[in-house]
Amino acid sequence: MSNKRMQRWRTAPPKTISVKKFQTIIESLDDFMTGLRTVERSIETKIIANGEQNIQVGVDSWKAYQPFALDKIEHAQFELTLKKDARDSCQLHVEFRQNHIFFSVSDIGTGWIDASFEEMERILKSEGLFTGEISYKLTSTILRLQNFFLVLGAAFMLSPEIKEMNFFYVGLLLAVTGAVPTLSDIYRIFFPQKPIQVLEEKSTLPIVNIEKIATWVGLISGLVALGKEFFMLFFGSGG
Repeated sequence: MSNKRMQRWRTAPPKTISVKKFQTIIESLDDFMTGLRTVERSIETKIIANGEQNIQVGVDSWKAYQPFALDKIEHAQFELTLKKDARDSCQLHVEFRQNHIFFSVSDIGTGWIDASFEEMERILKSEGLFTGEISYKLTSTILRLQNFFLVLGAAFMLSPEIKEMNFFYVGLLLAVTGAVPTLSDIYRIFFPQKPIQVLEEKSTLPIVNIEKIATWVGLISGLVALGKEFFMLFFGSGG
């Protein structure tokens, strides 16, 4: 087996998690894929607050948060390292920050990267994390295609008449969709949002992401307008 480092990772929007959920996830690592032939397993948890950090190891390392006030915690992470032998290992890393959740698996020589990634992803999803993937990926796509939406929307607005169909409103909604990320950035400059709390004693209500809602509204409205034009073209000229 090659000793080249392999890595898989993914991110998700931030989410406040309860201390109990944090404890449950870390304690479950003690039984993580016990069928793997490992010579050593180690769990390490790190908590950062007010520029200070506390690191603990072991299945009870979730208690690393205890020296800090929960509303001061900026970063909570844990790592599970699975050693196949003295040279080859697989490390799973999960961190909860005020602006995102990050999960990665780094593998050197074990060949466990895909299986361990999928199993940890399953655990996180079972605890309500890494949900809303479609809307999150949609928002990421809008960011990458922002200029395309703006140009296409402007073209439809300037030349809306195409084969007896009026695409003005389609163009308007596409342009608005493309402008959503920029408008969101401008809004955050003048009205900065308070960073979310990473850990809390009790679970909180889901965070409402205005940018995602606006993106969905823009795209759905555009599709409805487009559908209306096609309907009028094919069925509105009878008589």
